[in-house]
Formats: sequence, structure tokens, C-alpha cells
Amino acid sequence: MSPPRLSRKRKASIHPPPIPPSSILPPPFNPIPNGRPWTISIAIPSSIIADLHAEAQSYTIARIARSLAIFSIDEAIVFADCPASADHVDTIAALLAYLDCPPFMRKHLFPPIADAESLPALDAPHHPHPKDPWIPYREAIAISTDPATSTTVVDAALDETLSVPGIFPPSTRLTLHFADPDSAPSTVHPDVPRSKGGYYWGYSVRRSPSLSAIFTSGTDNYDLCVGISPQGATPAEAFPAEERGRRSGAPRFRRMLVVIGGDGGLETAANNDERLRSIGIEGEKTGELFDRLVSVLPGQGSRAVSADELVYIALAALKNVWDI
Repeated sequence: MSPPRLSRKRKASIHPPPIPPSSILPPPFNPIPNGRPWTISIAIPSSIIADLHAEAQSYTIARIARSLAIFSIDEAIVFADCPASADHVDTIAALLAYLDCPPFMRKHLFPPIADAESLPALDAPHHPHPKDPWIPYREAIAISTDPATSTTVVDAALDETLSVPGIFPPSTRLTLHFADPDSAPSTVHPDVPRSKGGYYWGYSVRRSPSLSAIFTSGTDNYDLCVGISPQGATPAEAFPAEERGRRSGAPRFRRMLVVIGGDGGLETAANNDERLRSIGIEGEKTGELFDRLVSVLPGQGSRAVSADELVYIALAALKNVWDI
């Protein structure tokens, strides 16, 4: 006997029509009260896209960008971990910067990127959405100046352009602050939405020619450096409960750096680094570069985990170190 068939009416009730996207409100962003003084940086190896064709390269970088936004990462450093992939540093860094930029101003700051519209969006607070609840910060792009009034006309993806104090060259990216929904904006440092307002405000991108240069070419020192390696301790062993954010209150660090190796691991990056070899840091001694060496996926069920997968896994495993 054949199974009973559902009537057309019954089928319709099982598969209701989707809700129109225009009626779906995005969830509000919840800023950290009193601001967030600490920052999280992650260093990504250039070999991450070495064996991929162009379309797969773009999608892999976009997945990494999504991970950075999901976990509120403030700085991405792309470093050359082997000579053969050094040319990929610029490719990765350029697309990461493009994806962090609010879509409405990309045409002013970047050349066109093929198939960019098909890449996943960050949906971060600094990327405006027409149905977003009001927040006191917004990104804008300078359009023109009025020397007579010492003001600049800016596009902030609103119904009308705005005027801000100061003279800024056209195509300058600016961060605006609004004291209230009806007030005129002022320009602030791009760190202010995070440090004062507690909002995640995207990531900056830095290029590094080697593993060692990550630690020497930044503007500030990192006070907690974490290397991701199968030879490391588990997250629970590396960070006891009293050192994690929710247990200890605000994190004990100011600038945390997480470094991920390529397919050959951090050891390969150290072996390819002339400066590190000259001071005897290579192979098993690579761990001496870091305050903590952490294995974020002990007992993995797959023979290999790609570096872009490791970015998400590592950030998920370490999030409670800074989560409050």
C-alpha cells in the first residue's frame, strides 16, 4: 500500500511562506558598560590560501573576516610564514581591509573586487543597517570641504549628508559621535566607540614580513601572547578559572595577541625566520616566543584542520579569557 498523500492545503501549512526580509529587525548591539580598554589581536599566516584557486581564496579570507567580527577582534596581522607564500600577505590583508570597510564607502577607498557582493557580510555595528536601533557612533566618508566655515561635508549612509567641524580631504574615512539622536556629530578617534562606548568597531589590518616582526613592528607591546599549537596545553590548563574574564572581572591584560601557524605550524614559521634562527628560536623552542602555548582542539576527529577553520576554533576556545 502506498503511503497516504498530504493534501495541497496540508502541504501549505507545513511549509509556510518565509517572512519577508524587510520585516525582520536586526538584533540590537549590547555595548560593554563603561567601555572596553583591552584589545584582541590575531596573527594569520600567509600560507592559509597558498593551495587555493582565486575564488576559494576570497571565500576563505571572507570566512576569516566573519570570525574576526563574530569574536570582536580588534586587529588582524597577516604574516609571511614561508617564502613561497610571502606574496599572499598583500592579497589577504587587502581583502580583510575591504570587508571591514562599511559597504557604502568601499567605492571611495578600494578598487572594485570581483564577486565581492557574494561574500558574507560582517554585519558589525560600524556597518549601518537601515533598521538598526540608534547608536551614538557612525562611520562616514568625507565628500567635500567648506574652507569658509572650516567644515567638511560627509556621507554617513543617512538620508542626507552631514557637516562636521574640521577640514578633511575627500575620501577620508571618519568616525562620528552623536551626543543624542538630534545633535550634530563630531569626529572622534576610531578607537573611541570601543574604548569609551563599549561597542565592537571592526578591526585594523597590519602586514608583517615574518613571525618575529609581529612582535617588533606594532605600535604597542602585547602583554599576553598566545601561540596556537598541538604541543600546547588545553585552554583550561593554560587559563585557570581565576584568570578568565567572567571569574576575574575585567581581563588582566591590555593587549592580547593570538598567533596561528600554517599547515606546518608555528615551528615552520620560526624555522623560516632568519632573525629567530639567529637567536636559537626554532623547532621545539618556538614556544619560547609566547606566554602561553595552547592546543585548542585536542583529540580532533579529522586528520587535518585548515588554518581558516583553526581561526574560528581558536577564538571560540579562548573567548572566555576576555569575555565578561
